[in-house]
Amino acid sequence: MSGDFISIAAAGGGFRAYLAVPEAGSGPGLVLFHDISDEDQDLRDLGDLYAAEGYVVLCPEAPAVAKGVEDVVATVEALRACNECTGRVGALGFGLGGKLAGLAAAEAGVDCAISYYGFEVDLALDLAPRVRCPLIIHFAEKDPQVPPPAVARVKQAFAGPVPRPRSTSIPASLPGSTARAGRITTEHQPVSRIRARSLCCAR
Repeated sequence: MSGDFISIAAAGGGFRAYLAVPEAGSGPGLVLFHDISDEDQDLRDLGDLYAAEGYVVLCPEAPAVAKGVEDVVATVEALRACNECTGRVGALGFGLGGKLAGLAAAEAGVDCAISYYGFEVDLALDLAPRVRCPLIIHFAEKDPQVPPPAVARVKQAFAGPVPRPRSTSIPASLPGSTARAGRITTEHQPVSRIRARSLCCAR
């Protein structure tokens, strides 16, 4: 497994992203959007974790997606253009990154998307009719930023004639319980199983 930062060209200026490649040298692509509070080391740790499972992972730095959809699209296109990527690309994110993963599902043509604790995900529901790929949305039962009424709005937005996302409430969890590499693999087995099932759609 190898990892390094690359530059991504985008309108209004480029930005850096961490590219992690599995030992096999190629695999399905995964754009990883981390939460705004995460550190650079978290970025590398998560990228390496998913690369160890066989994904070619591209993680834009936290400030990189400040421009919104244009930078999300640029990140997805950059990963598809990598020689190591076999073609299919998924998006996964935590917190603010969870919202960006949903944005990628609506606007960037990813093959699937997974959102954990998407920050203000209920405020971008006008994009719901644009989602044409499998989308999994995980909510934390004790998340004060995404309370039950917000969860209900998300489910209602996808209740019409569009692909319905699968949603999961993680019992007794607060935001961030899946975001650290060590916790994902060792400390929270129910979360680990949910994560494994979610990633199957990116294969």
